[in-house]
Amino acid sequence: PFRELPRLGGSNMGRGIVEGRSRDRQFLAAQTEYRYTINRFFKAAAFASIGQVFPDWNSLQWKNFQPTGGIGLRILVNEKKQLYSRVDLAFSRTDPPGLYFRLMDAF
Repeated sequence: PFRELPRLGGSNMGRGIVEGRSRDRQFLAAQTEYRYTINRFFKAAAFASIGQVFPDWNSLQWKNFQPTGGIGLRILVNEKKQLYSRVDLAFSRTDPPGLYFRLMDAF
């Protein structure tokens, strides 16, 4: 089914790309995030990802990868469980900037 196809974008992989806009049968992506401790309750984050979806492995091309990146803030919600809430501002070449609010880390 169409809604089960791999997709790039959203609040976890490819932040900055509208979720569901890029879908196909195959998916390849990588993501990294650097966190800097501000104090006991706050951390700053910088992140980047690159990925693409494609119909088959013969269609995989370097020029079709979509890079994204951004910055964020992590707020400690539960110290015992190390549970953070996050606010991210992400950018891509194809979509307007995205603002994401989540209770848990991206990965």
